[in-house]
Amino acid sequence: MPNLRAIYFHHANRYEDLIACEDYKNILIRAIGEICPLEGRDVVEFGAGTGRITRQVASLARSIHAFDYSHPMLEVAHEKMNALGLSNWAISMGENRQMPAVSQCADLAIEGWSFGHLPSWYPNGWQRQASLALGEMERILRPGGTMILIETLGTGYEEPKRYESLSAFYRWLEEEKGFSSNWIRTDYRFESVEQAVDLIGFFFGDELAEKVAIKQSRVVPECTGLWWRTI
Repeated sequence: MPNLRAIYFHHANRYEDLIACEDYKNILIRAIGEICPLEGRDVVEFGAGTGRITRQVASLARSIHAFDYSHPMLEVAHEKMNALGLSNWAISMGENRQMPAVSQCADLAIEGWSFGHLPSWYPNGWQRQASLALGEMERILRPGGTMILIETLGTGYEEPKRYESLSAFYRWLEEEKGFSSNWIRTDYRFESVEQAVDLIGFFFGDELAEKVAIKQSRVVPECTGLWWRTI
């Protein structure tokens, strides 16, 4: 499995090439809007990466302030956001468990494929680390605000799959933290099979890349889970 931390800090442009191909049917932004309508909302995004969700939310929300801990990722996000010609956004350095945002500044706190790293990066204390991140979400939300967590339920699978490394985290969210959940498909569509094999291998590893090569399809299925709670 590739070193994801190294990717986030040293291969931001290549990462953007990958995620730009995901959710080609634009299902995710509609699913977010069904949980929390974005019009007129102030949004804070945790772990924004290169800003794929940021760009979608900014086109609908009153404002969005996106944070990430990787400066290279934020450089790409800033460039992409500038190209939109919008003025309702800000991008800043910020760590999920100690967010430099004022309390009660947002109606929606959202993260995508970020909190889910905690169980593998902190195997002996992920519950504490995840609680800190969730606590920061609660702190920045106004009364009645909504938290939305977006995490993987299987790359290369047609139906949702809870990876062993994440199943305890998801169960903890649902059973101990009171989150509701559902899932959607956010499939990748690449320009060619060759690009699919290359970028899938870059981020997900050789085993999945080989399966993509055997299938010879430029569409790679992706199942995505959404967990949400209103405070």
